[in-house]
Amino acid sequence: MGLLLIAEIELDKLINRRNYLLVREFLKYLFDIKKLKEDTIKKYKSNLRNLLIWASNTPLNRAHTIKQSFTSYVDQISYTRGNIRNKSLELQTQKKIILASRMFFRWAKEYHEKGFSCLPSYWINDLIPPKVIAYNTIHKFVTIDEILQIASLPTDWDNLAFMCDRAAACLLFLSGMRGGAFTSLPLAAINLHKMEVYQWPIEFQVRTKNNKKETTILFMIPELLKIVTEWDHFLRFQVPEEQWLTFLWYPPIQSNWGEMKLSFNIPGGNRRQTLSKRFRLLYQRVNLEYKSPHKFRHGHAVYGVERCNTMAEYQALSRNLMHDSIRTTDEIYAGIGLRERKNLISKLTEKLLDQPSDQLSSFLNNLNKEDLLRTISVAVKKLSVN
Repeated sequence: MGLLLIAEIELDKLINRRNYLLVREFLKYLFDIKKLKEDTIKKYKSNLRNLLIWASNTPLNRAHTIKQSFTSYVDQISYTRGNIRNKSLELQTQKKIILASRMFFRWAKEYHEKGFSCLPSYWINDLIPPKVIAYNTIHKFVTIDEILQIASLPTDWDNLAFMCDRAAACLLFLSGMRGGAFTSLPLAAINLHKMEVYQWPIEFQVRTKNNKKETTILFMIPELLKIVTEWDHFLRFQVPEEQWLTFLWYPPIQSNWGEMKLSFNIPGGNRRQTLSKRFRLLYQRVNLEYKSPHKFRHGHAVYGVERCNTMAEYQALSRNLMHDSIRTTDEIYAGIGLRERKNLISKLTEKLLDQPSDQLSSFLNNLNKEDLLRTISVAVKKLSVN
């Protein structure tokens, strides 16, 4: 038996079994009630393992009696990566561990009220994660110029894989979908006549974040819509209508002796990784720096924010990104760099200086030449007085 496996077994002996069962019940609650995905549950499990190790044999309902505070313990966790030994956890990782643990204790107080009655609520509230400083780093996203360059690549129906990838890039920018949702999207979940994408986990088996269901709208960018429409029509001509519910819009492509055709086999579980690999080839064609599929989502958000004139438009964009609030859109996806901010602010100023109000414009347009000259004269005198 390997030393690592022996160490794992010895470590498990130190963990209180009741604590382990409680954490497992909490994870089941997240899956059954909160409807979190299995990948997310695994992250919670990994984070809460640190809580179990810290508590050791002490029951979690007596966690406040442990001498070393949990936040102090998390701060001292270290690991080894490559040649770097005793490397401390990043603050963002520490934050996730502490927040997951605080969420667990609040659940325990609610669902095991009697057993956790002795654990003070103030102790749970004091599980405060470290502040993560958001440095002003360069926000990378796919720009409208970049996606237009990709869309302008020459059509080549002999290279079906390329045609598929080019259409995928265009649809990702138009929709702002996440990679997991896009690579699980069946042909039936796209309605180009209505400019709608049905990101529905149950009806169409689309793998959305936290199984959210939403009908999202595509941007009206003609150059990109042309590419998307051509690929969509090609698929619907090649694939029988009764298979539209299961056949992927981004399907695997078979290549036999240089001849490419659509694959009707069940796709593997690595479509997201395939998408990333294929996009590297796409970027080589346009001689641009590679950007991951998720950067198309960022590009969609920035493109939208730059064109939002009202709060209602901003809220619509946020909803289209399937965010719970506009705060998420503002903090994560719509970070605009200094150059873009400068352009936006200057445009706002130009609007104030160059564009008179509608009422003033209407008034001036109704004046004849003589009245207009008299009005200018009055305005000049008034400005000279002020």
